[in-house]
Amino acid sequence: MQKRKSTTGVLVIELQGLQSGKQLVSIEAPAREIPDMFPEFEGIVTVAGTVEKFENKYILSLEARCVARLVCDRSSEEYEEEIVAPITVTFIRNSELYAQQKLEADPEPPFYIHDDAKYLDITDYVRQELALHLPMKRVAPWYRDKELEDIFPFLQRQVREREQQIDERWSVLQKLKFDEESQQN
Repeated sequence: MQKRKSTTGVLVIELQGLQSGKQLVSIEAPAREIPDMFPEFEGIVTVAGTVEKFENKYILSLEARCVARLVCDRSSEEYEEEIVAPITVTFIRNSELYAQQKLEADPEPPFYIHDDAKYLDITDYVRQELALHLPMKRVAPWYRDKELEDIFPFLQRQVREREQQIDERWSVLQKLKFDEESQQN
């Protein structure tokens, strides 16, 4: 198993000495040292899984984990949640295709690396996948199975009170009736 603690904040997998077949890898780096990392992430980003080497091809099957500090949409309380993101990416050694792909703004997989590459930099993939796995609706775990009225019972009382207080200027609208013919015109 290849285990490495990144001190630079760059998540890389060493290729030198990597044997053919499936190898276990584990990498970690502080979230604050990863360039352009979303501010919700804090602590250590951990990436673990396998790298399968077959001739000039590297197939990565990884899982990235990091704690995110989020604000609950229901209660405005801060809470922490571990974000887990699967990462599957393929790299192929081919200097010619690497040079072509390098010119593309948004290259499509598989991704090419230079024939002389000594490592795979997976920092961008990890950052992007963790960001994509941030929940859109952020609800603290202790509120996920509760309705808003259960969390804030006074809201239900306020809604009932408002429903009872109808502005007299609008009460005449309740008396309006439409016949079927006028609704079709």
